[in-house]
Amino acid sequence: MTFHFSTFLFEMINFVVLAYVLHRLLYRPLQKAVEERRQASVRMETETQSARHEADTLREQVKTQLADIEVQRQVAIRQAREQAAAERKKLLQETDQLVQRRLDDERQTVQRERAEAYTGLRTEIVNQAVDLAERFLVQAADRTLNDQMAQRLVDTLQSLPKAERDELRDRWQPKDGAVLETAADLRDATKDNIAAAVAVLLGQEVPLAVQARPALLGGVRLRIGGQVWDASLAGSLEQARFGVPEAPAHA
Repeated sequence: MTFHFSTFLFEMINFVVLAYVLHRLLYRPLQKAVEERRQASVRMETETQSARHEADTLREQVKTQLADIEVQRQVAIRQAREQAAAERKKLLQETDQLVQRRLDDERQTVQRERAEAYTGLRTEIVNQAVDLAERFLVQAADRTLNDQMAQRLVDTLQSLPKAERDELRDRWQPKDGAVLETAADLRDATKDNIAAAVAVLLGQEVPLAVQARPALLGGVRLRIGGQVWDASLAGSLEQARFGVPEAPAHA
C-alpha cells in the first residue's frame, strides 16, 4: 500500500471542515439544548422546592385552621350545652310555676266553694233561727217590752258623742221634724223621756210625730232628718239576718 500525502492532506482538510461544520451546526445547538435543559431542570427544581415550601406552609395553615375550627367547635358545643341546660332549667321553673299556679287556683277554688257553702249554710241556719225568734218575739211582745226598747233608744241618744251631737244640730232644720215610729202604744212617760232626749240632742224642744208601725214587731224607731235610730225587734232581726259572718279562712 502506497501512502499519498496529498490524499492524507485532503482527508485532513475534509475532517477539519466536517468537524467545523458539525461544531457549527450540531454541537452548539446541542450544547445550547443541554444548557436549556439544565436550566429548565434547575428552574423545575426551584419551582418544586418552592411548591414544596408552599405546600408545607399551606399544610401548616390548614392544621392551624383545623385547630381553630376544633376550638370553635368545642366552644360551640359547650355553649350549646350551657344554653340547653339553661333552657331546661327555665322550662322546669316555668313548669313548676305553672303547677304552683294551678295548685293555687285549685286551692282558691276549694276555699271559695267552701266559703260559699259555709255562708249558704250559715245564712240558712240564721234565717231559720231569725224566723223562729221572730215568732217567739211577736208572741212575747207587750207594752213592757216596747217601753224597755224605747228606754234603750233614750240611752243611745244620751250616750252620743259630743261631735255627733254637734254635727246633727248643724245639719238639722226645724222643717225636718222628728218622727217616732212605734210597734204598739207607749206609755206617756216613755214618750216624754224620748222627747226630752231629742230636745237635749237638738238643743231645743221638738214635737214628736208618733206613727204606728206594726211591722216593727216591737220597740221603736226614731227619725230625725236623715238620721235613723232603730230600737225595734224588726231591726234587730234584720241585723241578725244580714249580719251573717263570713266563712273562716283556711290556709
